[in-house]
Amino acid sequence: AEHIRTDDERLAAMANAGITTVLAVPDGTVFPGRSALINVAPPADEPQIGSVGDLRDGLLVVKAPVALHVVYTDRPPGAGYPSSLMGVIAFVRQAFLDARHARAEAESYAAKPVGRERPRPDPAFAALLPALDGKLPVAFAAQELREVHRALAMASEFRLDPIVVGGLEASQAAAELKVAAARVIFSLNVPMRPKTLAPDADEPIRALRQRADALKAPAALARAGVTFAFASGGLKDPKDFLKNAAQAVKEGLAPDAAVRALTLDAARIAGAAD
Repeated sequence: AEHIRTDDERLAAMANAGITTVLAVPDGTVFPGRSALINVAPPADEPQIGSVGDLRDGLLVVKAPVALHVVYTDRPPGAGYPSSLMGVIAFVRQAFLDARHARAEAESYAAKPVGRERPRPDPAFAALLPALDGKLPVAFAAQELREVHRALAMASEFRLDPIVVGGLEASQAAAELKVAAARVIFSLNVPMRPKTLAPDADEPIRALRQRADALKAPAALARAGVTFAFASGGLKDPKDFLKNAAQAVKEGLAPDAAVRALTLDAARIAGAAD
């Protein structure tokens, strides 16, 4: 919410495609930051009177923060630690543990400060505390089944409120998602056959299966009672968003469930159903 560019041409492209509101997430991996719910077009702005004007970006912000985002990657940026997927997972766990410890240290100092050095406040740890308290959902980027299981395991360990983002194979873990009360932000940027691939070229069976089953997943999530919303992230043309949502209906998703995934259920996941 602090870094919105109200003149970003992507906002106009989304508005032209019929998308009114987006979940904006900072760039980055591991802990990109906290997302904000943003309207793509600001309302009419009242003329400013006096020497101090209101920030125009505030007209776009519906809610902030919405969720803390976690992106596991097997190729972390930079040359230092962590340098592998295993290291990233360990880093995320350690960050939550350190945030918990930092709070306990601060509380101990507040109760008995005499003769002790005051703990240094750390804004990064402070940003993790609402998630550890269950007051801020944690959105894990997870496409494949093992990534979904990894996210649910982390959420269970730290009693987090989980959201799965991407969800290509999330329907295969629908029962576990339902038990964990996890929501899914399902990406409609689904796998496509590479245009550079020769017509008679062989492809791994996993890739073929993912492509064939991708848009069947929303119907499976709906049948399992898992709340989900559609996401447009990664689509080169925002107009493909509604087209792919319609394709999910052809693959078995009830039309009213598709409409909810574009509207009310998306708002519920963002905590803005009102």
